[in-house]
Amino acid sequence: VDDKIEDIDSFSVSWGTTPNSYTRNGNTISESEYNKYINQYKTKNWIEVGRENYFEDLYCRVGDIYYQYFFDYYMAWFVSTESKASSLTIPQTVNGVPVTSISGMFLINNSTLKTINLPSSINNFNYYAFCEGHELTTINIDAANPYFTSKDGIMYNKDMTKIIKFPTAKNVSAFSFPQSVTSIGRYAFAWCTGVKTITIPENIDSIYDHAFYLCPNLSSVTVENVCCDFWDNWDDYKGYTICNTYDKTSDSYNYLGVIRGYDYSYAQDYAEYFGRTFISLGSASTTTTKTTTTSTTISTTTTTTTSSTPIESVKLGDVNDDNKITPVDASLTLLTYAKKQTQSDSNAGFEGLTSSQIAAADVNKDNRITPVDASLILGYYSHLQTDNNFGNYMTMEEYLNHS
Repeated sequence: VDDKIEDIDSFSVSWGTTPNSYTRNGNTISESEYNKYINQYKTKNWIEVGRENYFEDLYCRVGDIYYQYFFDYYMAWFVSTESKASSLTIPQTVNGVPVTSISGMFLINNSTLKTINLPSSINNFNYYAFCEGHELTTINIDAANPYFTSKDGIMYNKDMTKIIKFPTAKNVSAFSFPQSVTSIGRYAFAWCTGVKTITIPENIDSIYDHAFYLCPNLSSVTVENVCCDFWDNWDDYKGYTICNTYDKTSDSYNYLGVIRGYDYSYAQDYAEYFGRTFISLGSASTTTTKTTTTSTTISTTTTTTTSSTPIESVKLGDVNDDNKITPVDASLTLLTYAKKQTQSDSNAGFEGLTSSQIAAADVNKDNRITPVDASLILGYYSHLQTDNNFGNYMTMEEYLNHS
């Protein structure tokens, strides 16, 4: 609070000169003056939990772990390279100050640690922290931690909607994601040697960058959600998110396995963009009730498979996925129609469109994309422009039923 803020002097010391030079707030002072001023800070109570005796202890070692001080907390910095421990516990406090974060250097090139135990005080975790723990199989987290949790030795956020770190050496024949998980975090499976095949279920809608980075034994990734987002550096065409090896000569990341997904899915977009082998699971379909399945794929074939994006997530007419319905959507619909008329391939015209975008373009739901759909989009756009100011505009579905 404001009444506790005090001005703090800045000091510098230059060694190697004769005599050593000292400054206070940019002004040269004597050694005795320097000692007088600096001593007053050595006993200052910096924070409520106490910092009276550790002013110069910005770095310290407790057991096999080095810690770095950041004014009101300590960060678990790195495990000593001399450590042979197979199990380590990060304490709740160091020197009476809470340990709240773990650095990205924590397990740099560590080949002995198998189990790490985290306290309830940890609230900040660098995604790279455990990536180089080559023998790590178990991450345990104090049940009282309000930010993170663990299950079967795997680290999640507290409500288990994101998997944060799968231990690099954990060996499982088949890993099943909990139903609560909706995203896979950055570097979550990076360098994992025990993962060979993985199925990403429909409940997961985001895979963050480097999620399966340099997994040497990964041979198959199956993505069941057609609209699951892949985060990567799309500008340099390298494909960090799913890869096995790095070729220094060509500066390229390679994936020797396959990516499986539905036609026109984000998984297919990702695989083709980064030169990965894609194997189709067929046309996606959507279940609208427990007993009825309705196809949302625009195709002349009658073959469908189950599972994909709920129909409720498709916004009819919003072809470019910008949460607006405008003439741009109508133009994209006409362009798709024109491409299909000039090419014999049944999938022609859909290049670059996701499954949900294709479904959005089929406004009248006749399993075709035609100028009629574009006309309906323009008609609805006109309705929004003329009636919106009166507050009585309709949804696209209401507009279609009213037309």
